Amino acid sequence: MHTKHFSPLLSGLSGLAFLVGIAFAGGQAFAQGGLGNITVTPTRIVLEGRARSGTIALANTGAKKATYRLTVINMRMNETGGFEQIEEGQARPGEQFAEGLIRYAPRQVTLEPGETQIIRIAARKPAGLAAGEYRSHLVIRAVPEAGAGRSIEQKSGEGVEISLAVIPGVALPIILRHGDVSAKASLSDITYDPPPMTSGRAGASLTFRLNRAGGSSIYGDLGATYFAPESDEGVLVSEVNQLAVYTPNDHRIVTMSLTFPEGLEPQSGGKFVVIYRTPPKDGGNTIAEGEYRIQ
Repeated sequence: MHTKHFSPLLSGLSGLAFLVGIAFAGGQAFAQGGLGNITVTPTRIVLEGRARSGTIALANTGAKKATYRLTVINMRMNETGGFEQIEEGQARPGEQFAEGLIRYAPRQVTLEPGETQIIRIAARKPAGLAAGEYRSHLVIRAVPEAGAGRSIEQKSGEGVEISLAVIPGVALPIILRHGDVSAKASLSDITYDPPPMTSGRAGASLTFRLNRAGGSSIYGDLGATYFAPESDEGVLVSEVNQLAVYTPNDHRIVTMSLTFPEGLEPQSGGKFVVIYRTPPKDGGNTIAEGEYRIQ
């Protein structure tokens, strides 16, 4: 099996070495590099019900004219939220991809500094399509100009010098839901790691399982609140926004770093309450909730 893991990776192109930085983000994505900076809004498209099309705004935030190429790839999420590219024929049971079910245009654009291009995406559902959620990722990468970078084996003094040109890029999920699909979420196995004795209040964290069940992915914002013993007034100590668990995964391991305000020391008998909510634009409704009481 050949898979491509999407943290920044090296890719050899035409005998040159390029660094490909792929950003996965919610709300708004940024990618910076020597071949052109880009901003993409939004970074998630869901096509369901009557919403059979959507748009993405791609902006060149760099100082030079740049060309960007758009491609669709299939990706798998692991239990800690990382991604790997799936080649043809490597799908696992339950993985359904939108690659052949969407159209998008344009597929390549050239933008002057500060210029924005609207990318249009539309569903293309064939007759007899089985109910379910289908997901692929739209990858937007800067196209290197001819001669960008230098030879990977260019000699410098007594050794060999490797020169890297940075290719910025972003990957955003395109989700198509067909038929009656839904999902439920829950939180389990919450553990608290207190700060190290030598770090004051820094370094504390909560780790837990964010569980998913049903026919669609889950997506929302996490907040962790600390309540002192016998107190009904909590203090927000951590937030993680735009966090998803994609099908067919049934869970994701999440670690939230905690920040305590000056003077607050977690005590035995106090508790942390973690709430997973839909994003504010979707109502901010509670999807799942869990708590951990300090012993």
